[in-house]
Amino acid sequence: MTAEDRSIFEEEIIPEALKKDFSESAEHAMTNPILFGDFLTLDPGMDMIDQWRLYEDVGDFDHIKPQWVKILDVYNEENPPMELVMFKNALYHIVTISRIFRMPRGNSLMIGVGGSGKTSTCKLAAFSSGMKLFTLTLARNYNLESLLENFREMYENVVTRPKVFLFNDSHIIQENFLEVINTVITNGMVYGI
Repeated sequence: MTAEDRSIFEEEIIPEALKKDFSESAEHAMTNPILFGDFLTLDPGMDMIDQWRLYEDVGDFDHIKPQWVKILDVYNEENPPMELVMFKNALYHIVTISRIFRMPRGNSLMIGVGGSGKTSTCKLAAFSSGMKLFTLTLARNYNLESLLENFREMYENVVTRPKVFLFNDSHIIQENFLEVINTVITNGMVYGI
Protein backbone atom coordinates (compact mmCIF):
# COMPACT_ATOMS: atom_id res chain seq x y z
CA MET A 1 0.00 0.00 0.00
CA THR A 2 1.46 3.34 -1.01
CA ALA A 3 1.28 6.51 1.10
CA GLU A 4 -1.28 7.91 -1.34
CA ASP A 5 -3.44 4.75 -1.05
CA ARG A 6 -3.23 4.91 2.75
CA SER A 7 -4.21 8.56 2.72
CA ILE A 8 -7.26 7.91 0.53
CA PHE A 9 -8.27 4.95 2.71
CA GLU A 10 -7.87 6.81 6.02
CA GLU A 11 -9.16 10.22 4.98
CA GLU A 12 -11.96 9.35 2.55
CA ILE A 13 -13.15 5.74 2.52
CA ILE A 14 -13.19 4.99 6.27
CA PRO A 15 -14.77 8.31 7.37
CA GLU A 16 -17.45 7.98 4.70
CA ALA A 17 -18.31 4.41 5.79
CA LEU A 18 -18.38 5.39 9.46
CA LYS A 19 -20.65 8.39 8.83
CA LYS A 20 -22.99 6.22 6.79
CA ASP A 21 -23.30 3.30 9.24
CA PHE A 22 -22.33 4.80 12.62
CA SER A 23 -23.20 8.48 12.34
CA GLU A 24 -23.58 9.08 16.10
CA SER A 25 -20.09 7.78 16.97
CA ALA A 26 -18.16 8.45 13.75
CA GLU A 27 -16.31 11.48 15.11
CA HIS A 28 -15.10 9.62 18.21
CA ALA A 29 -14.13 6.55 16.16
CA MET A 30 -11.96 8.66 13.86
CA THR A 31 -9.88 10.28 16.60
CA ASN A 32 -6.21 9.84 16.07
CA PRO A 33 -4.35 8.32 17.82
CA ILE A 34 -6.41 5.46 19.18
CA LEU A 35 -4.56 4.44 22.33
CA PHE A 36 -5.64 1.84 24.87
CA GLY A 37 -3.85 0.75 28.00
CA ASP A 38 -4.09 -0.01 31.69
CA PHE A 39 -1.52 2.41 33.06
CA LEU A 40 -3.53 5.56 33.83
CA THR A 41 -4.77 4.19 37.16
CA LEU A 42 -1.24 3.22 38.29
CA ASP A 43 0.33 4.85 41.30
CA PRO A 44 4.01 4.88 40.21
CA GLY A 45 5.14 4.95 43.84
CA MET A 46 3.63 1.52 44.56
CA ASP A 47 4.60 -1.94 43.35
CA MET A 48 3.45 -2.04 39.74
CA ILE A 49 2.43 -5.70 39.68
CA ASP A 50 0.03 -5.66 42.64
CA GLN A 51 -2.12 -2.75 41.50
CA TRP A 52 -5.62 -2.99 40.14
CA ARG A 53 -5.69 -1.86 36.52
CA LEU A 54 -8.44 -0.65 34.23
CA TYR A 55 -7.93 -1.26 30.53
CA GLU A 56 -9.37 1.81 28.83
CA ASP A 57 -9.15 4.35 26.06
CA VAL A 58 -6.35 6.55 27.39
CA GLY A 59 -6.92 9.52 25.12
CA ASP A 60 -4.21 11.31 23.24
CA PHE A 61 -0.47 11.79 23.76
CA ASP A 62 -0.89 14.99 25.78
CA HIS A 63 -3.15 13.11 28.20
CA ILE A 64 -0.78 10.16 28.79
CA LYS A 65 2.56 11.99 28.80
CA PRO A 66 2.42 13.16 32.47
CA GLN A 67 1.74 9.60 33.67
CA TRP A 68 4.69 8.20 31.71
CA VAL A 69 6.94 10.97 33.01
CA LYS A 70 5.97 9.96 36.58
CA ILE A 71 6.62 6.29 35.81
CA LEU A 72 10.00 7.19 34.30
CA ASP A 73 10.89 9.23 37.40
CA VAL A 74 10.16 6.26 39.66
CA TYR A 75 12.10 3.97 37.32
CA ASN A 76 15.09 6.32 37.50
CA GLU A 77 14.98 6.28 41.32
CA GLU A 78 15.10 2.47 41.45
CA ASN A 79 17.41 1.75 38.48
CA PRO A 80 20.33 3.36 36.70
CA PRO A 81 18.89 6.62 35.33
CA MET A 82 17.57 6.53 31.81
CA GLU A 83 17.24 9.74 29.81
CA LEU A 84 14.17 9.26 27.65
CA VAL A 85 12.43 12.04 25.74
CA MET A 86 8.67 11.49 25.76
CA PHE A 87 7.82 12.48 22.21
CA LYS A 88 4.77 11.09 20.43
CA ASN A 89 6.51 8.20 18.67
CA ALA A 90 8.22 7.06 21.88
CA LEU A 91 4.93 7.23 23.79
CA TYR A 92 3.17 5.24 21.07
CA HIS A 93 5.79 2.48 21.25
CA ILE A 94 5.82 2.40 25.07
CA VAL A 95 2.01 2.06 25.14
CA THR A 96 2.11 -0.69 22.52
CA ILE A 97 4.91 -2.63 24.20
CA SER A 98 3.35 -2.38 27.67
CA ARG A 99 0.07 -3.69 26.24
CA ILE A 100 1.94 -6.65 24.72
CA PHE A 101 3.71 -7.40 28.01
CA ARG A 102 0.41 -7.45 29.88
CA MET A 103 -0.91 -10.21 27.61
CA PRO A 104 -0.34 -13.86 28.56
CA ARG A 105 2.89 -15.03 26.85
CA GLY A 106 3.08 -11.67 25.09
CA ASN A 107 6.22 -11.17 23.07
CA SER A 108 7.51 -8.61 20.66
CA LEU A 109 10.16 -8.33 18.01
CA MET A 110 11.49 -4.79 17.80
CA ILE A 111 13.54 -3.90 14.75
CA GLY A 112 15.28 -0.60 14.25
CA VAL A 113 18.51 1.29 13.99
CA GLY A 114 20.81 1.06 17.00
CA GLY A 115 20.27 3.95 19.41
CA SER A 116 16.65 4.51 18.36
CA GLY A 117 15.25 3.68 21.81
CA LYS A 118 14.19 0.04 21.50
CA THR A 119 15.92 -1.00 24.72
CA SER A 120 14.80 2.08 26.66
CA THR A 121 11.14 1.73 25.67
CA CYS A 122 11.29 -1.98 26.48
CA LYS A 123 12.77 -1.30 29.94
CA LEU A 124 10.14 1.31 30.78
CA ALA A 125 7.26 -0.81 29.49
CA ALA A 126 8.51 -3.80 31.49
CA PHE A 127 8.78 -1.66 34.62
CA SER A 128 5.26 -0.27 34.19
CA SER A 129 3.94 -3.80 33.71
CA GLY A 130 5.50 -4.90 37.01
CA MET A 131 8.00 -7.20 35.35
CA LYS A 132 11.68 -7.68 35.97
CA LEU A 133 14.01 -7.28 33.04
CA PHE A 134 16.28 -10.23 32.30
CA THR A 135 19.10 -9.88 29.81
CA LEU A 136 22.28 -11.77 29.10
CA THR A 137 25.54 -10.66 30.65
CA LEU A 138 28.19 -11.66 28.16
CA ALA A 139 31.69 -12.65 29.25
CA ARG A 140 34.84 -13.66 27.41
CA ASN A 141 34.09 -17.42 27.29
CA TYR A 142 30.33 -17.11 26.90
CA ASN A 143 29.00 -20.10 24.95
CA LEU A 144 25.88 -22.23 24.44
CA GLU A 145 26.22 -23.80 27.89
CA SER A 146 26.40 -20.31 29.43
CA LEU A 147 23.25 -19.33 27.55
CA LEU A 148 21.42 -22.42 28.80
CA GLU A 149 22.59 -21.69 32.34
CA ASN A 150 21.17 -18.16 32.04
CA PHE A 151 17.85 -19.62 30.91
CA ARG A 152 17.87 -22.05 33.88
CA GLU A 153 18.34 -19.07 36.19
CA MET A 154 15.57 -17.10 34.50
CA TYR A 155 13.09 -19.99 34.59
CA GLU A 156 13.84 -20.70 38.27
CA ASN A 157 13.08 -17.08 39.17
CA VAL A 158 10.10 -16.47 36.89
CA VAL A 159 7.72 -17.96 39.46
CA THR A 160 8.44 -15.11 41.89
CA ARG A 161 7.79 -12.34 39.40
CA PRO A 162 7.06 -12.23 35.65
CA LYS A 163 10.10 -11.50 33.52
CA VAL A 164 10.82 -9.73 30.26
CA PHE A 165 13.65 -11.33 28.37
CA LEU A 166 15.57 -8.73 26.38
CA PHE A 167 17.80 -10.18 23.69
CA ASN A 168 19.48 -8.03 21.06
CA ASP A 169 21.80 -8.62 18.13
CA SER A 170 24.96 -8.14 20.20
CA HIS A 171 24.00 -11.25 22.20
CA ILE A 172 24.29 -13.49 19.14
CA ILE A 173 27.83 -14.74 19.63
CA GLN A 174 27.19 -18.17 18.15
CA GLU A 175 24.67 -19.07 15.48
CA ASN A 176 23.17 -21.86 17.59
CA PHE A 177 21.96 -19.20 20.06
CA LEU A 178 19.23 -18.41 17.52
CA GLU A 179 17.96 -22.01 17.68
CA VAL A 180 17.55 -21.69 21.45
CA ILE A 181 15.80 -18.33 21.11
CA ASN A 182 13.48 -19.77 18.45
CA THR A 183 12.58 -22.62 20.80
CA VAL A 184 11.82 -20.15 23.59
CA ILE A 185 9.59 -18.07 21.32
CA THR A 186 7.67 -21.02 19.88
CA ASN A 187 7.42 -23.23 23.00
CA GLY A 188 8.00 -20.88 25.90
CA MET A 189 10.79 -23.05 27.25
CA VAL A 190 14.09 -24.73 26.45
CA TYR A 191 14.08 -28.49 26.66
CA GLY A 192 16.81 -30.27 28.56
CA ILE A 193 17.83 -27.47 30.90
